[in-house]
Amino acid sequence: MKKPLTVICAALILSVPLVGLAQPGPPDRYDGSRSHQGNPPHAQSHQQGRHDNGHGPAYRDPNFRPQHGMPIPHKQWHRGHAVDPHYRGDRYWVTDWKARHLYAPPRDHRWLYVNGDYVLVAIASGVIVNILTGY
Repeated sequence: MKKPLTVICAALILSVPLVGLAQPGPPDRYDGSRSHQGNPPHAQSHQQGRHDNGHGPAYRDPNFRPQHGMPIPHKQWHRGHAVDPHYRGDRYWVTDWKARHLYAPPRDHRWLYVNGDYVLVAIASGVIVNILTGY
């Protein structure tokens, strides 16, 4: 009776390290679209040019109106133009860019989140480098 019990215990103990080698499955996220693995090459190039990082369109209430004095989303941001000094304060800084699925800002740059838009700005000059709208 001792020998089979010892063999079973030894097998269980030796199988524990194998659990760490298990691969994670696909994410449990349903975005309403089909798998993109079987798309023809012309469709794949179209998807790679998307500006929403592969996510669907962001929900925004059709009655949405920005607060008075706030920039109109998607319209008042232009690359190469300076951001109003009011938006350069830490109130608009994005410190958790990884959690928001943004790429790391380059050195001396910072992400701002204003009225539903992510704006990458050079810290010293306030010049807009990149804009992600409806993200």
